[in-house]
Amino acid sequence: MKSKTKLEYNPKDILIGLYWHPEYYPPTLNCINSLLQSGYNITIVCLNLFENKDIERATGVKMVKCGVYKTISQYNSLSTFKKLTLWIQFSLKLLINIKQKKIILLYDPIPLLSYGIIYKIFKSNKIIWYHNHDILLSNLQRRFSISWFASKFEYISFKHIDIFSLPSEERKKYFPISYLKGKYFFLPNYPALKNIKSRNQSKDSDFIKIIFQGSISPSNGIENIINIIPFYYQGKPLKIILKGYISQKYHEELFKHLKEKNCLKFIDYFPPSSYAEVFPLTASSDIGWAVFKSNDIMALTLGTASNKIYEYASAGLPVIYADYPHFKSHLNKFKWAISSDLTPEDLKLKITCILDNYKNYSNAAIDDINNNINFDEYIKPIVDHLDEIAFP
Repeated sequence: MKSKTKLEYNPKDILIGLYWHPEYYPPTLNCINSLLQSGYNITIVCLNLFENKDIERATGVKMVKCGVYKTISQYNSLSTFKKLTLWIQFSLKLLINIKQKKIILLYDPIPLLSYGIIYKIFKSNKIIWYHNHDILLSNLQRRFSISWFASKFEYISFKHIDIFSLPSEERKKYFPISYLKGKYFFLPNYPALKNIKSRNQSKDSDFIKIIFQGSISPSNGIENIINIIPFYYQGKPLKIILKGYISQKYHEELFKHLKEKNCLKFIDYFPPSSYAEVFPLTASSDIGWAVFKSNDIMALTLGTASNKIYEYASAGLPVIYADYPHFKSHLNKFKWAISSDLTPEDLKLKITCILDNYKNYSNAAIDDINNNINFDEYIKPIVDHLDEIAFP
């Protein structure tokens, strides 16, 4: 009788389970690129929420997308049943692609829940790396929703996790670290040096540009900038640059406000695009806007978890942030990071101060990014450890 053939693994193959498309998470793209540079081959299972195929063309990457393409707005408007159906598709595709992979990298609780169900059924012996971008507290989730089950499962899963990483040290207390099977790593959402293209983007000679990139909402204080418009520095007007996802309702509110002030010419909006297209727009601006007014756990632990703060700096942009204690504790040491109480008087003062000393602030930002505030320094120990446990 023939013996069953043992399943062979290529230890350099990694399966990544990520519910949202990686283009929405620049730090995830940084991690993928670092793993590719270290010789790993990557299969990514995610929802079909992004049309750009740059990452799919990368050598060593296989993308497995679930469902037909939808925008974020279309996904958010889906019924509970349709969202459940998509999650089941995601879990099944994770299962199909997991068989010949020894290393599994899971981002956030929902993919972790999917893997947990697979593990319970098949008892697979894998190396599990779990990275958490977004904290899910079960008491804040709708009871019996996918997120609710995922947050519950996350707590009991740590005895199976070999590597656990977070972008914020302050978030450790929300996880059962004492039950962690393996090793914890701090992995801040800093920019990767290899992603920094030419900083010598031509600046607009007609405007001073202040940019906000990312998901745009009322908690980002865009109205605070609108309140000082029109604002001029040495004859040049200030222009707001918005880049990223914005709900139709909030878009209409912002532009209505500007229209009422007869100031529509002082704002430009750019929809989401591939991460590669963001840096040139950032580098062509003058000041980065990094205001977070929410009082939830995520907003109050963003000091090292907000990638936009450090992406602005990587492009040589001084950054304005709200002078809340958490942010000051992280950013006060940087010359290029300027706090404000967000009143019109203070914002005008801080913007003028930045522009009066622009070269000094810009050079300080570039020096800090090049010397120690970069993703490369923090991902290396994790990849080294992964190599150790994958190749014992």
